[in-house]
Amino acid sequence: MSCFFQDTRSDDDDDGGGDDVDDDAVLDEATSQVGIAMEHQLYTICARLNITILSVGHRDSLRRFHQLELHIGDSGTWQLQPIDSSITDQIAVDMESVQF
Repeated sequence: MSCFFQDTRSDDDDDGGGDDVDDDAVLDEATSQVGIAMEHQLYTICARLNITILSVGHRDSLRRFHQLELHIGDSGTWQLQPIDSSITDQIAVDMESVQF
């Protein structure tokens, strides 16, 4: 199982007003029943709205929209790794053939 994490907030996002409301989303297989084009639209909209995303999914295409990947092993072990940009670059090239 893989989980992906994208934090769209920066340190500058704290306005000092005491508002602790964050825009976060957990997407558990949220795009498993839709096409790649719809998946792209969903994640693009979340990025535009500065929504921090935690995704659970099996599609390699999800890596394009995230910075970190959490691998959870059968015995309860886990490993958090940065997503290799060469993988996301190849996915971006593959996405060019998708019609929106």
